[in-house]
Order: sequence, then C-alpha cells, then structure tokens
Amino acid sequence: MVRTAAVNILTLGCKANAYDSVAMQHQLNNSLELRPAKGNQEATIYIVNTCSVTEKSEREARQLIYRLRRQHPHTKIIVTGCYAQSNPESLANLAEVDHVWGNAEKHHIAELLKGLDSASPKIQVSPIRKHRTIFYEHINSFSNRTRAFLKVQDGCNNFCTFCIIPSTRGVSRSVPLKDIAKQLRQLSEANYPEVVITGIDLGSYGRDLKPRSSLFALLKYIAELALPMRIRLSSLDPEDFTPELVQLISKKPSFANHLHLPLQSGDNEILQSMRRSYTIEKFFAAVALLRKNLPNCGLGTDLITGFPGETDTHFNNTCDIIQSLPFTYLHVFPFSPKRGTKAADFPQRPSIEVAKRRCQVLRKIGEDKKRAFMESQIGKKLEVLIETRRDSAIDYVIGYSSNYVPCCVPAKVEPGTFVSVIGQQVRNGFLETSLVS
Repeated sequence: MVRTAAVNILTLGCKANAYDSVAMQHQLNNSLELRPAKGNQEATIYIVNTCSVTEKSEREARQLIYRLRRQHPHTKIIVTGCYAQSNPESLANLAEVDHVWGNAEKHHIAELLKGLDSASPKIQVSPIRKHRTIFYEHINSFSNRTRAFLKVQDGCNNFCTFCIIPSTRGVSRSVPLKDIAKQLRQLSEANYPEVVITGIDLGSYGRDLKPRSSLFALLKYIAELALPMRIRLSSLDPEDFTPELVQLISKKPSFANHLHLPLQSGDNEILQSMRRSYTIEKFFAAVALLRKNLPNCGLGTDLITGFPGETDTHFNNTCDIIQSLPFTYLHVFPFSPKRGTKAADFPQRPSIEVAKRRCQVLRKIGEDKKRAFMESQIGKKLEVLIETRRDSAIDYVIGYSSNYVPCCVPAKVEPGTFVSVIGQQVRNGFLETSLVS
C-alpha cells in the first residue's frame, strides 16, 4: 500500500482529457497520502493520461512512456486514458509500464493508488460502455492556465466509421445543471476570465438526464447565471445549431464569438461512408445561419484527407467547399486507419503520399483563409484576453480575441486580463494592435 507518494500526471490529447487530468489531481489533493510532485522533483508515481484517436497518438504515448522510464528508472508508471481503454494488453506488455487503468478507473484514482501493492493486478479496465455516470470534480484551479476547462458531457453514441471514441469513452453522459452551476461559480470566484465548455459530443448534452435537457437549455442556464467570465464552446456538429441556440449565442456578449464545426469532407459520398449525420447542404445551412447572426465570428473546422474511396473528384469537391465557406482556420489530418473501427478495413485507401499531398493543399488554403480573416480585423475593436508575454525584454503581450484571433498587444498587463484593442496590421502570425484609450 502507498503510504505517501508524490504523483505527476502527464496529459496527451483533447480538452476533455485535460479536464480529466485536473479532476484526478483534485482527488489526489484531497488525500493525505498523495501529493503532487513539485517543480523538477522526481515523482514516486507517474500517471500518463493517453489519447487513442489515431495511431500517431498511441505512438506519442509510447514514446513518452519510454522517455519517462529512461529518466526515472525506479518510479512507477501507470497508464490510463483512451489508449489504456482500447488496447490495455499492448500497454501491459511494455516492460516500462507497471499498471494499466481504464477511463472508468479515473473515477476513483486516489483509492486505486492508496491500495496499490505487489498483489495489485497489472490491468484494471472495466467495460466503459456499461457505465452511466460521468467523471467530474468540482474544480476551482487549473495550474498555469489562463482559461479553465469545464467538461459537461462525455462519451458518444454516433459511431462514425473512422472514430474509436465511442469504444474508449462510452455512451453519452452529462453533468447535471446544478453541478455545472456550482463549478462555474467556483471558477468565477477563483477569477478565471474565460471558461471553455467542452465534451466529446457536446451537442448531445442532456439527452441522458432525468428530466431530459439539451445544449440550448444548458447555454440559456449559463447565460442566466450572469457570471463575469467569457464562455467559449468547443466543437459542435452542424445539426446542433438550431435558430434558437444561435440567437442565444449572438445576443449574449458573455459567449465568445467563435465556433468550431467539424466538416471532415466536402463530398456527400465520403460523408456517407464516414457515417456522418449531415450532408453538405445541411452544413451550408448551418454556416449561413451562423453568419447571419454572427457576421464577425471566428469559424474553424476539421478535415480528413485520404479517406478510403476518396478520389480526386471527391477531394476537389472538398477544396471547392472550403474555398466557398467563411472558415477562419482549418485543422487538417491525413486519414489514419484505427483498429477497432469500420473504416480500418475499407478498401481503396489512397496512398500515404497522396494523402500527404492533399493535406498540403488544404493547409495552404487554411493559411490563406486565416490570414485573410486576420486582415479583415484591421481597424476593428476587439476584446483580447491576455495569456502570456511574447518576450520579457519587450513590452508586448499576446492573447486571443473573442473571435479567436491571436493578437499582439503593446501593454504591460498580467495574463488573465481583458484589454480593448484596435487591429493595426498582420505580421509574424499575429494581429498587431493598439490599445483603446
């Protein structure tokens, strides 16, 4: 049994994983036997919270584990997260790994650590899709972060053919409204100026609750709290953007003027093969609704190239769609066949070279659209949340506007401060600004 231990949690992957790591740390902070490792202090136990969305994600996790063992040969290494959930045996076979714990085991990480001894099984991974409760804690501190993350939903019921997440995160589960309110008030009292509302399938929020709720009800509830903070939403699907939800976001200044809609492909045949729940026509309608109500909105998307069956015609359709829609940045990924998903066995996969070349084309389009949007902000007034200093020797700080433009601000202000600026010019990837008097 662990009597007293210094624990270091290392995180890979999405915002939901980042929240989970802080929630695990919160459990440890409430335990007399466990404490966080400080600074460069060697930990007694390292917990690696992994991602499994692509083969590259799993490779990065293994590389981190190998490095930890080289640097800390006598410590315990415990692996949790989506990689641990999806393929615990492969991790347990690594000599560097002492224990493998699944995503559901995060719920009681402190108890598992305190009960750790030589008789503890190497693998403890319960069937995640049988779980109906969501892992969350009432957190009021995110170390070294200007923004806080608030996970309000976990899991997914969609089963897109390329995605392993439903198998690693389980069914969709939601945090009750009253608990979300409690967490937001705690974060407000801790003076967090911005909170990112996150989930795996955020649009499905509330469907599992009794009484049943919805994303619109959640956002309306948050707006009515009237807390002094900016609320930013993570990724949403186009069918989530109902007219009432878009109008709510547009009329409440507390919501960031920034949204992310994953498109994945600009061709209906490929979308159907991906088992996405929308068509290009529905996507266009969602974007038109957003632009009508939020004309200066930052709008991002995700794209996958090299999906099985994607021809030059399919890809050209995607390029045409991206050029015609008012995206302000793109996240572009080559298709990565993931074991356990249907698409991993689909035929007619384009070569790796073709997928990379298509990625380069889309990324160039994304760079052009990002710069064009940043240049459109010249002369406009923006509210920027300062996040860090660019250079301690220069009196400039950097941060993000409500519509997610990276801004360089000539000011001596601390991170976590809002400043009003006017866009001046685009240079070195930033919108250079002047302060509003």
